[in-house]
Amino acid sequence: ELEKQQKSQQDAQDHATDVMAQTKANVGEWVGRFTWKGDLRFRNESFDQEFFPNDRNRDRIRARAGFVAKVNDTIKAELELSTGTPDPRSSNQTLTDANSRKAFDLSLAYAEWAPNAQWKVTLGKMKYPWVRPGQSLFFDGDINPEGGAINYTNGMFFADVAYIDLFERFSG
Repeated sequence: ELEKQQKSQQDAQDHATDVMAQTKANVGEWVGRFTWKGDLRFRNESFDQEFFPNDRNRDRIRARAGFVAKVNDTIKAELELSTGTPDPRSSNQTLTDANSRKAFDLSLAYAEWAPNAQWKVTLGKMKYPWVRPGQSLFFDGDINPEGGAINYTNGMFFADVAYIDLFERFSG
């Protein structure tokens, strides 16, 4: 009787494995070209400033979700949505307004063509396309610029050319 139960369980496991393998095989090879990514953060901030009569306390969240798609051997595309306000420097969302819905916005959407190891062309709303040594005092690392860029790298030599709209201040 015990042997019959074990055989029945093994047959059920084998059948489930077969179904899973057939399902995976029918999905198509294109599924493996996607790399999914995302993160979620909750933060409480307390502001207790000297000489200010009111202390301040707030809860903030940041949620990001996206993917990188390898179109072929030379082209990749990336798309990412994140929480946040229209402020281009932050994807943090303050939890206020009586449990209202919070917006998701486009934070990355670009295509990158790398015909070989030295050259790369990027178009769209991208991560910083140029070399930034250490902590840059000129550009905020939280901003994803929009435009186009061409990069060349060969050993210790590199060149970056970009067309990007820049504004001195954000007046949100």
